[in-house]
Amino acid sequence: MVYRKYKALKQWGKVNTLLFKQMLTARNKRSAPLFEVPEALVEKGIEVHDPNDRNFLKPKEDFQVNHPAFREPTIKDHPLYKNQRAFLFEGNNPFSDGVDQACALIGATKPKSFTEELLKDKMTFPEDLEERVKDGIMCGERYDPTLVRLEKWHDPIIFWTIGQRFYGTPVEKRSQIILEQFYRQILLLSPKGHFSEDNVADYNQSISAYLPADLFGAAMPAVFRLIAPTLIQRSVPVPLVATIDQVEASKTEIVPDIYPISPLIDLTKGKIYNDTTVVPRGILDLHLDTVFLTQPLRQKYPWTTEQNAANAITSAFMLALAQAHRHGQTDKLAKPIVAKAVQLDRGNVDLAVVQLNNLDLNDTEGVKNMVWLEKALPLYKPVKHIENLEKLDNVNVETFKKMANLLLY
Repeated sequence: MVYRKYKALKQWGKVNTLLFKQMLTARNKRSAPLFEVPEALVEKGIEVHDPNDRNFLKPKEDFQVNHPAFREPTIKDHPLYKNQRAFLFEGNNPFSDGVDQACALIGATKPKSFTEELLKDKMTFPEDLEERVKDGIMCGERYDPTLVRLEKWHDPIIFWTIGQRFYGTPVEKRSQIILEQFYRQILLLSPKGHFSEDNVADYNQSISAYLPADLFGAAMPAVFRLIAPTLIQRSVPVPLVATIDQVEASKTEIVPDIYPISPLIDLTKGKIYNDTTVVPRGILDLHLDTVFLTQPLRQKYPWTTEQNAANAITSAFMLALAQAHRHGQTDKLAKPIVAKAVQLDRGNVDLAVVQLNNLDLNDTEGVKNMVWLEKALPLYKPVKHIENLEKLDNVNVETFKKMANLLLY
């Protein structure tokens, strides 16, 4: 819900503070003459202090004792500080080459379309499904009472204008609420005993997966981490999408080559990371199933559909990698692991499935990892983030069905 607290002022009125800021900036840029001591003061012997002198108005002596409580902590004092730098994937930077770069990064073949088994209906959808979907969308777009400062509207055409200040629910939180409502709807409509009794949902929890440098095929290790808006875990692993014969046949397939661009170009580097796997409820015998992802508002530099899909693929790979390390499979997999990702960005849904067949991403002759992707599926048409969505006219129910069938797989 969007709300304007105060009455808007005129753009170029007399009380526009932007004019005063510009006048002050121009005045500060004017060069002033250097200060010279008047001759009359010099003749009388009056002492004049130079304000530019470093000893002018000496600060008070610092009486702080040499104690850690009075010392500003350095980066080395961080409990997760490591001497070796690592490549970091946090889902904040877009991939320059999109899906191909994500596949090259995780050692996977070209993405395939969803199989019939993934798209097959796994539950009976009610007749009022469209109204349920609309209600879930309106819970995030209209019914949420959050009032925080929203980003001002940036007009792509009249870009020099300054938008008004509105308060409401941020775009990222709206998408998170919508996905949570969809998860609850699927949970209630799913067949009894299949999905409703063996899944656990965690919200806004950290997840991190570590891959050594020798398996990553680079000079430094790689860390895949993010704060998952919604993370689904189940008591049973996700069934395999590709059979064992199809996995063996992947030895002859090739990983996308994006030369001269390096797959590592959009990864950040840092020394603060976990060199062990971090998952919620790590002591329980659970299996990572699905991660729900959302994207913040990007007005000036929005991500493309390829970049959104690449983020979903890499996040699903992170889930599978964390699941492998969770069960002690750090060098070689005893059995392939499947993970899923659902991403919502301004009315479009990305569905990604990653089957982890090989932990050694540097092995070009072995089996390759596999990806199934459905990108930019239209769900609904949103309005500006500073406007209220009063009524939903068109909702793509088929997108919700694909999401439900993927979650119940």
